[in-house]
Amino acid sequence: MNNLSSIYRTIIITLIGLASYIFISISLSMHDELSLLGLNNVCLSKINCYASFFDTLNKVLKDSIFLFQIAFWIIGVMATRLALVSYMSTISSSKSNIHLSNLKSFKEYVEYLFDSYNFFKFENIDVLKLYNLAFPNSSQGVISLTEKNEYTNWLKDINSQIATSNNMINGKKADSFCYKSHQKSMIKILAKGGFQITPQPRNHYYEVETQLIELLHKVNSEYLRLSKFKFEKRLYV
Repeated sequence: MNNLSSIYRTIIITLIGLASYIFISISLSMHDELSLLGLNNVCLSKINCYASFFDTLNKVLKDSIFLFQIAFWIIGVMATRLALVSYMSTISSSKSNIHLSNLKSFKEYVEYLFDSYNFFKFENIDVLKLYNLAFPNSSQGVISLTEKNEYTNWLKDINSQIATSNNMINGKKADSFCYKSHQKSMIKILAKGGFQITPQPRNHYYEVETQLIELLHKVNSEYLRLSKFKFEKRLYV
């Protein structure tokens, strides 16, 4: 807005300055010549006096035309800059509207999903953190989700932890399965997506984990259109 005001002010000052110059120049020239014509009776009978007057007036008009050309060039440059600033402002406003609209829609959708679960409260999730993970360039108006980004990498981290615990359960890994270790690792991973979980008894934690994975599955398939991504089946539950 300040840039637009500055451009308008420059154009107005240019026009006022040009008009003032023309007015003053013509006034002074006409005053000198008309004074000569009015006070010198001899001059009235001489064509040279009239020729001098019109020559002076013609010079002022030529100077004025030259200054008009310069002024129009300046105004043209300022008008182009004004159009560019206006365009950039419109683009910025459009990006902001896209960002805020998508963020609002995402938050309302996640909140709606939480109504179906009872082991985890909506207050225990930082929706903005989850949103920024899925849409890192949303503030620039980019709300498309690629197959490879921080969000999908985060989902793969969840699957990796599930796979690790599954291998402990079915004996493919030498270490024996410990739900506390699994819970600690999963809490750390889920925190990256804004989920705030505290250590809990085995059965209660499993219910929380089950509901969160179901919620993420719905977000992925229904909102983010990541239908190809599948969570690993959890053998330890």
